[in-house]
Amino acid sequence: MFVRLSLQHQALTRCFCSVAQKPRITSLNIVRSRSNNPLLNLAYEETMLHKFDTNSRTLLLWQNEPTIVLGRNQNVWKEVNLPQARESGVHIIRRESGGGCVYHDAGNVNFTFFTPTHQPFDNLHIIQRALKSIGVEVETSKRHELLLNDKKISGSAFRLLGQYKQCYHHCTLLINSDLSFLDSVLLSATEKAISSKATNSVRSVVTNINETHPFVGKEDIFSALSTHFVLTYQDGEDVKFSYSEVTEEDLQQNEEVQEVVSKFDSWEWTYGQSPKFTTTISNNFSWGEMTIAIHCTKGIVTLCEVSTSHQDESLEQSVAQIFEGKKYSKSSILEIREHAPVHISDKQWTEIWDWLLGYV
Repeated sequence: MFVRLSLQHQALTRCFCSVAQKPRITSLNIVRSRSNNPLLNLAYEETMLHKFDTNSRTLLLWQNEPTIVLGRNQNVWKEVNLPQARESGVHIIRRESGGGCVYHDAGNVNFTFFTPTHQPFDNLHIIQRALKSIGVEVETSKRHELLLNDKKISGSAFRLLGQYKQCYHHCTLLINSDLSFLDSVLLSATEKAISSKATNSVRSVVTNINETHPFVGKEDIFSALSTHFVLTYQDGEDVKFSYSEVTEEDLQQNEEVQEVVSKFDSWEWTYGQSPKFTTTISNNFSWGEMTIAIHCTKGIVTLCEVSTSHQDESLEQSVAQIFEGKKYSKSSILEIREHAPVHISDKQWTEIWDWLLGYV
């Protein structure tokens, strides 16, 4: 069967033909991860994309331990309440797809659709029909969200390879997530004075499905989604179907997964991938006021501009000099303090250390 390509599609694919053959779907695959380890799940998702057969359609079902997941082009210092996140022990991971910051926990489930073309609303409509089949009526938004009573229960992000020949679309779905904790660890775009071209998250009013449908559980949703995924693509054709599960042990022993894990687990990826930025912080101390403008590239302090109401100009120079060239991180500040010269270890500096450690 032939379909006429739109001019927009021709421009995107640089195709000079006016028609293209609809690819035949030969297999449908549903994979469920039994691991709740976010590093393993996100790494597995990435390896699946690179091995995806474009004649198939694949759905990955997964769930994570408490995790903050950043979009590829976001600034971790602007998006995350880092002191709160460290205190709670929540994971912080940067994914490969764009978009905003999301929170995963045991009350949230995740779906990833692997397709050869970018088709977000097709995928959302599958979820929409699945939820309707278990009594949950939701609407889609222009931002590729799912809304329950005008409140967000699902967000989306995408990754595309090979001129749109390999795509994934992953979605969250809030069933009974800890929304108060979500609010405490995710920052709004205006909470920190950070200047950057990084992608800012768009905060929305969210809700859980269980607020209005208390008896709907994750197994109900996984089952309904699996059914409607197959119904959507089977369409009377002779299509092979497979269902499989992967365990944490499977993923730990998978060399390709472990290679991606090593990247996702690195400081250079999670923090250093943040686009170039400048953050300005100020504080009033017992001896006066201090303002620091910290310029960072790849998470490294490239310039530190300090001004104080203190009469001793050497204090400004000392602060600037000890931070330049260092990682903008709590561990870096602790290391600097440990090896600081004796003359900057007095009460004045103790106040500065405590302030910086409570901020980064």
